[in-house]
Amino acid sequence: MGIQSIRIQNFKSIKDSGDIELGQVNVLIGANGVGKSNFIGFFKFLNQIYNRNLQLYVAQNGRADNFLFFGRKISTRIKGKITFDNGYQNEYDFTLVPDQGNSLIFSEERSNTSEGSLDINTPGASESQLKNNTWFRSKFLRRGLESLKLFHFHDTGFNSRMKQPSNIRDYASLQEDGGNIAAFLYRLQESNPDVLQMIVKVIQSVAPFFDNFYLAPDEINADHCLVSKT
Repeated sequence: MGIQSIRIQNFKSIKDSGDIELGQVNVLIGANGVGKSNFIGFFKFLNQIYNRNLQLYVAQNGRADNFLFFGRKISTRIKGKITFDNGYQNEYDFTLVPDQGNSLIFSEERSNTSEGSLDINTPGASESQLKNNTWFRSKFLRRGLESLKLFHFHDTGFNSRMKQPSNIRDYASLQEDGGNIAAFLYRLQESNPDVLQMIVKVIQSVAPFFDNFYLAPDEINADHCLVSKT
């Protein structure tokens, strides 16, 4: 169940995105400073909301003024609307407002479908209640939001996690910072080599000099997997 459309209002540099239709593959193109990073960052923000980490995330990232479009003097609320394409137009709709402590609290959190709408939170709540909501339609929203992952491999330096050995058993899903990419690719090599070769061919389409991965357990510590490119 993928995201069909999204609308973002008053989030960082985005005043109002309008309803943006999303496909299976979406490419953002634009000059520096037009909001590409903030659009992607909204998905991380959404992940923190769903996982009930909103207060900690806001406190660690500049408080409410850093999230509101030009701060509280200009913007009074952040709104998000995410629609999933499962035939019932399941929609997650929320509004956040700043409080006296310069944090963000809910003024509205709703689950909307083609069959009706339901308030799933109370005004003034500090964290999302979607995980605790028992309306049967809310389970579709939970399924969609739980599958939402943001992979941001911006750190490619010598000490980045994606360049370090990883536990060979840590392959259930790819971590958002690529910290277990060696184990994940090794699992594909051993169980789904055709899929790994598809990845190799995609890399070669943009980097023709790339030949293949070398994936193997560490000879000294068999619990760790090493990855190198050839």
